[in-house]
Amino acid sequence: MARQSIAIVGARTDPASITQAFIVAILCIACCLAAGAALGITLARRSGAG
Repeated sequence: MARQSIAIVGARTDPASITQAFIVAILCIACCLAAGAALGITLARRSGAG
């Protein structure tokens, strides 16, 4: 089988770019976790007050 590579327009493979992409991914995950925690706390307070 021939090896296939997937090319993304503008993709760079230097270490600085990979590090930056990793940091952006971690920040996105952190934002999603923070939003989920905020929604969970809000729902817990609403259900506890009723």
